[in-house]
Amino acid sequence: MTKVLDMTISSKPAYPEDYPDKLPYASIGAQIDNGSPSLLILGKIVDNDLHWISADREVIVTRFGRIMQTVGLPDNIDATELITQDFLEPDSPRIETFQRTIDIAKSRAFGLRIESHIRMLDTSVQKVGSREILLTQIEEVCQSKELNWQFSNQYWVDPNNYCWRSKQCLGPSGKTLSFVVTKPYLRSA
Repeated sequence: MTKVLDMTISSKPAYPEDYPDKLPYASIGAQIDNGSPSLLILGKIVDNDLHWISADREVIVTRFGRIMQTVGLPDNIDATELITQDFLEPDSPRIETFQRTIDIAKSRAFGLRIESHIRMLDTSVQKVGSREILLTQIEEVCQSKELNWQFSNQYWVDPNNYCWRSKQCLGPSGKTLSFVVTKPYLRSA
């Protein structure tokens, strides 16, 4: 009898550590709050948006490591619109203040303006899967005046500004989604 590997965001068991290296696809490990990690496979690419899909068809859309949209999660980000250039973009200027809007239908929040300030924290060599990578931790402190909502996101980027890890807030409920790149997507030239 063949054992089926459950790779959903909300279920157990988690995937074996060496499993992503055996796959021919780019993948991320993701978890909500302190839940079990799940494996998502890169299913679609639209411009710079990467659509990561779980076995249960939950979807996380990222752009340079920022969660832009989610589908099928307890708290969904329905849309994100960047007002200023994102600090996660390659070759972005290292300014300290960024703005975006998000839509969260569950909270009846549409066009919710988010202003964020960043600060660089420590840089260290970290193990990511089977790789040892020099990563800088960036803290993004965010505020929405409309909802009197403050939160912070964390990103770990390499010297090329590639985001290998993050922990991001999904909405006013305070739920967070953490992900780690288990097998990177390498854009062909």
